[in-house]
Amino acid sequence: MTVEESRHEEEYVAAVAEKDAGNKHFSAGEYERAKGSYLLALNLLQDGGNPVVTREANDLACKLHTNAAAVFIKLGDPLSAIEHCKLALAIDKRNVKALFRRAECLKSLGHYSEALVQLERALLIEENNEEIKESMDECEDLLEFQEHAETFEGEDLGAAQSPAAGDGSDRRELPEDVLLALESKISGLRDEVLGGRAEVDEHVMLNHGESKFGMIEIKDAFMGPSNLSSALQFVRGQHLTATAKFAFVIVQKSKMLYPNVWWAHPWPLDDRDKDGIFVEAHTRECHATWFIPLEESGDSVIPQREIRLHQTCKLLLDESVFP
Repeated sequence: MTVEESRHEEEYVAAVAEKDAGNKHFSAGEYERAKGSYLLALNLLQDGGNPVVTREANDLACKLHTNAAAVFIKLGDPLSAIEHCKLALAIDKRNVKALFRRAECLKSLGHYSEALVQLERALLIEENNEEIKESMDECEDLLEFQEHAETFEGEDLGAAQSPAAGDGSDRRELPEDVLLALESKISGLRDEVLGGRAEVDEHVMLNHGESKFGMIEIKDAFMGPSNLSSALQFVRGQHLTATAKFAFVIVQKSKMLYPNVWWAHPWPLDDRDKDGIFVEAHTRECHATWFIPLEESGDSVIPQREIRLHQTCKLLLDESVFP
């Protein structure tokens, strides 16, 4: 073995050790440390511009890039994750993990057509992979949702209105008692946030006259199409739903993966990543949706004035709360 080959062997062994360390950090939820280990391992394989060129080194580099993609996804950096998927696929174009993770990143960015292409390639390789099939179904739904929304792009949306400040044409959609109850609910959510509550749980409020409300929790309902459909089926099956006069659906944006209304619809804020709380009012005849932006200020979160969203920004899509 030459001196160079010996050095390359040492670099390879060190890179394997860093990969293993990165995996342990990842499993422990220490994503920044995992990122550091994976990137260091990739740097070791480069050996200061004199890369380790062996089949084993290529296989290791491919795994490191797919692992790095996973950790960048966890860190909320889809663009870096896509780049590592691209590098993994340059080594192995049939790498299903890289195809799938690239698709998930594209989907999170609202590039549903491009994501579908990646998922279709992955499914050709692993035709019985249920995770890929489920992601494709979700992506197709989001793409249809997006294409439908584009038909509204030419409309004059007018100024977004809050329930307190909306003009007559906006307010006629919902009865006065619903709007008054909505104002009270939004005020209560503001107080919860100002009182230090970090997150608002997903739930449905069902009104049975005056100020009588029942509540049904719908945890993780907005994590995917099947979750939402199952949650609504559960809500419709409850006895208190059948007799309800109207309903409010509440979910925090940071707890939503579907439907991605801030990408698929006209959105009133320049910062599409800004967190906030959706409050959607439903009667059996109509609906309307409001968004309360949450502004970070030091260690505090300050709720901003609520914004009435365009009518196509519907959390429940074509489904109903009511049976």
